[in-house]
Amino acid sequence: MSSVVFLFWGWVRVSLLSLFLVSGVSMSPFLHNGDVVLISRDVSSIHRFDIVVFSFEEKPDYFYIKRVIGLPHDRVKIAFDGVFVDSGNGFKKLDEPYLYKGISSVPLIEGYNPHYSRVYDVPDGKFFVLGDNREESRDSRFFDKTFVSVKNIYGVYLFKLNFL
Repeated sequence: MSSVVFLFWGWVRVSLLSLFLVSGVSMSPFLHNGDVVLISRDVSSIHRFDIVVFSFEEKPDYFYIKRVIGLPHDRVKIAFDGVFVDSGNGFKKLDEPYLYKGISSVPLIEGYNPHYSRVYDVPDGKFFVLGDNREESRDSRFFDKTFVSVKNIYGVYLFKLNFL
């Protein structure tokens, strides 16, 4: 009986759940460099604000961890005064309490331009992702392919493990 339980737990661990080590500061203040997180390998139902782990075909062993902002068919607008999403009923500003106070979502290369605005149209089967630490994050604003395909998503964040 114990070997059956062990085999079942091994299957669950390998197939449905994975541990992921956060490297970098792009998800601060929510996640920090060195945090270990548990992710679900079930990516069949991804929602706005979910945190996902993904890679691209060009570097399949290099993983990113970012927050989903735009869902398939959304329009995402990055502006000096915030991030706005249009899911078919007009742009609405996102409430993002997980961000550092006073941080702009405008890429630093654009400077602090109060007139900056850029709109992204999210294609079917793709997501627009941003790091929480917008000034230190390489995300959909900078990726060559801009959007993350569902087939490249490795897992969805469940919770952070505290070992100390």
